[in-house]
Amino acid sequence: MKPFDVFLAVLVAVIWGLGFVASRLALDELSPALMTAMRFAIAAAPCPFVRRPKVPWTVLVGETFGPLRLTGMLTVVGGIAIMLLSKRPQAVRKQVLPKTA
Repeated sequence: MKPFDVFLAVLVAVIWGLGFVASRLALDELSPALMTAMRFAIAAAPCPFVRRPKVPWTVLVGETFGPLRLTGMLTVVGGIAIMLLSKRPQAVRKQVLPKTA
């Protein structure tokens, strides 16, 4: 590898690692919901400046909503719905955390 490529790889690793430190420090001051919203806003900021590829609509529809892919999407959404609607996480949380007076 070229030295510049090694430098870029190390730079990415350092930035990635500092992100965990920054999120830990920020969670002391901000709520997790606000941190998530800020993370999505920062990730979406460059989107208007990225050029869309010219792909025919038929390719998008055929690839995205094929029968196997649609079945997979429904399976994932169903699993997430069951997990979110389940009462089990609250029961586990009550057993693990001690009551405070």
